[in-house]
Amino acid sequence: MASRAPGGRHGGLLAGIGAVCLVMLVALVGSAASAATATTPVATTAQLATAAAAPTATPPPKPPIVAALMANATRPQYLADMRAYAWRHYGIDSNVLNPEAVVLHFTTTDAGSWRGLINWWDQVSASGANSGGEQPMPAAHFIIEQDGTIYQTMPTDLMVRHTYGFNHRAIGIEFVERSSATNIMRRQAQIQAGFALVRWLQFEYRIPSVNIVGHGTANSHPLFFDRLGLRNDHTDWNAWEVGMFRYWLGPVAMRPYDVGAVFAARYSQPGVAATIGAPTSSELPGVRPGERMQRFQRGMMHWSASTGAWEVYGGIGDRYRVLAGPNSPLGLPTSGERNGLLPGSRTNSFQGGVILWSPTTGAHDVYGAIGVRYRTLGSEAGVLGLPTSGETAGPVPGSRANTFTNGVILWSPATGAREITGTIGNAYRGLPGQVRGVLGLPRGAEEQVAVPGARKVQFKGGAMYTSPTTGTHVVYGAIAFWYFVFGGESGSMGLPVSDEYAIPGGRASDFQGGRITWNATTGKVTFLPTR
Repeated sequence: MASRAPGGRHGGLLAGIGAVCLVMLVALVGSAASAATATTPVATTAQLATAAAAPTATPPPKPPIVAALMANATRPQYLADMRAYAWRHYGIDSNVLNPEAVVLHFTTTDAGSWRGLINWWDQVSASGANSGGEQPMPAAHFIIEQDGTIYQTMPTDLMVRHTYGFNHRAIGIEFVERSSATNIMRRQAQIQAGFALVRWLQFEYRIPSVNIVGHGTANSHPLFFDRLGLRNDHTDWNAWEVGMFRYWLGPVAMRPYDVGAVFAARYSQPGVAATIGAPTSSELPGVRPGERMQRFQRGMMHWSASTGAWEVYGGIGDRYRVLAGPNSPLGLPTSGERNGLLPGSRTNSFQGGVILWSPTTGAHDVYGAIGVRYRTLGSEAGVLGLPTSGETAGPVPGSRANTFTNGVILWSPATGAREITGTIGNAYRGLPGQVRGVLGLPRGAEEQVAVPGARKVQFKGGAMYTSPTTGTHVVYGAIAFWYFVFGGESGSMGLPVSDEYAIPGGRASDFQGGRITWNATTGKVTFLPTR
């Protein structure tokens, strides 16, 4: 029941309970006169069975539904709270619901209470109160009054907090009832409205009957998931009651999915249908305003008025989902997958960047300022080659980095995006994180130095050098400071011939002209020339 803190669902009793449960319910219905009011018709077993005999060959009709949407359906604070809730509990950075299940509740309130429930849910959320120590307040998508009137309180494409472990998957339905789902099944108008609504939702969203769940049995269902480990403690709609509801619900027609209107033209292009397969969902609202999306057997399609319709699939599609899809810095796709600029590579373009894939590197994203610099350098056909990582935190706070087969691009607000390529770039990628942190960010591009054949990249906290005779080495920290004071590569010590290494009591680096040591106790730096 959504009027308390949220709760759950069950796997279920199936048609095998048949005759025994029917006999039990006949006894219940026979004693219903004392429980039913004179103005509430009592459903007989025959009426329930008739109500459940929905045709399977034709779509079930949409039942009459009274629009009673709460203000929270469009209130920015509620939408933000629901998105934050979805991230905390399910790891989903979205409040968009793509229904896979229906959870049945009852309200623990009396007849005529539907309006009061809506007002309470809406008013409490608006006032900043919470339930279970967090926002948003519980609610449901539909309320079914005892007279059979169905009220829709929230859009079916918006997550609503009604059942731990299911809010990211399920539509919540509240039946107005004080104490027992058995009483609901005794009311002809109310239970028939419930059957009609659930059949229509099953048809619209292809929800199998095994995913019609009771709040009191949710914890044991295979779809249950809450990454904080929270469980439902409610008892409304127990296993027997859910089993009877499914039994009387009977076989339900499942609507075959059509390719959405906004996707039809792209889907009909040569090779697209064969690549991503048949649709496995209807056309759905996406996570961004104005976006539409649709699932297929082997991928997804996304559409907006500004980008058009494009498919994302395979390794690139997997990476896109990991990044949170359109909610990531990449935004929406602006192309389908195509051959990259290197043999065997594949690429997808997006509003904010690109994902590139190859059999050896896998799929990785490049976007933002780093992506702009990467394109300037020729993308995968340029000096850097293919990406070998997505964008990650850089060596110093506030910086970002992407690694590539032939180097790295580093970015910070102060320096912008700068590449380190070739031999030095590859050596930089192999440095321990602590060393990269001491080096900091590059001060400029790779440059030739006075020593013939040698090149270097200068960093805030040191430098990296490469030459055919000495190899590629890094100098940093206190040793680098005094090395530069005395002329660096142009001074008496010449080029480094080793990386910094540990010695008893400190650190040392070797150079063409000798060794420089650092004492960890005193901080003293000593030059030990050999020439």
